[in-house]
Amino acid sequence: MSGCVCFPTGWSLEEKQGRTLSFAHAPAPGLNGQLGERVERFFLRLKPEECYQRSNWSLTSSSQLNQRPQDNIAEIGPDCEPDQTFLRVEWQALILIDPLRVLFGIPDLSPHPGVTPAAARSRSAPGGKPADDACRDAQVQTVGAVPRPNRG
Repeated sequence: MSGCVCFPTGWSLEEKQGRTLSFAHAPAPGLNGQLGERVERFFLRLKPEECYQRSNWSLTSSSQLNQRPQDNIAEIGPDCEPDQTFLRVEWQALILIDPLRVLFGIPDLSPHPGVTPAAARSRSAPGGKPADDACRDAQVQTVGAVPRPNRG
């Protein structure tokens, strides 16, 4: 599996290596129960060299752009304050390279509500680089093969 995850929301690419799709999606409330079988079928039907895209959104309690697992970002509770709740939008792209390899990328599009796209792009990433530069300069990480669902 190869991937580029510039600013994750509480997970790392390495922790998903060699695991099933249901394992990868377990932290997303209700996803496996509601969409798990459809996601599995989608991956079985991927055609080599065609790009598939989707978007995803979530709410978080931190405006921090890079939310790594070790940062322990608090979950949003039922009594959260709107001004302390942040919308994150991701755009995901998947390309099947061959039967065992899927390339995917997930840039985070809008982690800061009320911030213009130009201002969001100028926010600093780790190392003091603007976020766009850090993402553009990120190396694609190769971490092994994605186990595709069994066709039998």
